[in-house]
Amino acid sequence: MLRIKIPCKKQQVATQFSSFIFQLSTLMQRYSLIHTKLPREFVLLQGTGCRWRQCAFCDYHTDTSADPYAINRPVLEQVTGHYGVLDIINSGSAPELDEQTLALIRQVVRDKHIHTLWFEAHYMYRHRLAQFAALFEGVTVKFRCGIETFDPALTGIRGATVHGHSCRLDEHGLMFDAWQRYVWDEAKGEVVYVKDQVALPLDTRISVGKPASLKDCLGVDVFQRLEIHTFFEDINNLKTENEELKKKNEEISQIKKYALFEFLFALKRQKERLQEYPPIEDPASIYVNYMLIANELKTACAKALDAYSNLLTVWERESIESLQTSAIALMINVTIGTKGIEEYDVKSFCAYYEEKRASSQYSDTFNSFTNPLKTDIEKYTKKIENTYEDFKNYF
Repeated sequence: MLRIKIPCKKQQVATQFSSFIFQLSTLMQRYSLIHTKLPREFVLLQGTGCRWRQCAFCDYHTDTSADPYAINRPVLEQVTGHYGVLDIINSGSAPELDEQTLALIRQVVRDKHIHTLWFEAHYMYRHRLAQFAALFEGVTVKFRCGIETFDPALTGIRGATVHGHSCRLDEHGLMFDAWQRYVWDEAKGEVVYVKDQVALPLDTRISVGKPASLKDCLGVDVFQRLEIHTFFEDINNLKTENEELKKKNEEISQIKKYALFEFLFALKRQKERLQEYPPIEDPASIYVNYMLIANELKTACAKALDAYSNLLTVWERESIESLQTSAIALMINVTIGTKGIEEYDVKSFCAYYEEKRASSQYSDTFNSFTNPLKTDIEKYTKKIENTYEDFKNYF
């Protein structure tokens, strides 16, 4: 048992306390060889002090001393390279390890033929991970990053259920829990725990507060947070993969723009020609601003679907198919007969239109030709606007 003699002077107290902490640090088990899931050697090192120090569940930031290297050296000397994988955590984030310790890690990696290193780092270091990983040339460096959840409605206790973390929401926006270990208090508007982790009833109902909006979560006091840790493998590789995927998508996007030029050009032209209201009283406007371009779009849609279907996403293909159907419906419902729209000019179309309208007037308020045509144009207009929104990134 360690005993501390408390001296009278403050300086002596500080010296004795530091010595006590140092002795405790040396007594901790800081090395382990893990044979089960992810076989590896595992070491717990001291850092220079956690810069974050706001995780309510964590007291690792207290594991510090005046000379962390003196603590870390005998720990790292135990590494054998048994699996070639070394997992390093410290009292904070990896970039907070001192220079001497980092140099010793590099030496151990070389001498023990370590091929994979694991570290932990807070999200605030996300832009420095690549630079840190570069310290260990020729080695695969992976990072774990802690993620915090602050909303009691969405942070249910984990374990003892096949559901684990659920993306489903129960009533009142609570995360779904098959064992109903927490419930909604209607009177107080709060989330209340009524069972423990293994669903045994609690002696006392425990309120964990009201659901929070994202704005509330960003400003909540750290000691009121419910926090969990989710781990992501290899943030550096993930970033690289995302950049490569983005570049690839940009290249595909350029190919699509070229391949779908006729379709995109007709779609944009039709969007620009849409009238605020269907120009039922102006057949020349219907011919120029709707019928001609609808015919172009019908052809362009067919070409895009036949020739470039492999370039399209599911929703892009469905959007084009839907627009094609709408354009065909508009053409059919004008009932031009055996002629195609390209066989008309403005003058002949207006003559046809007026004749059709005159023969379809059933009353002062209803015309069996223009009334349905007005509805068709409105539907077609809506479809053009929706399709344009789907493909707006290509313009």
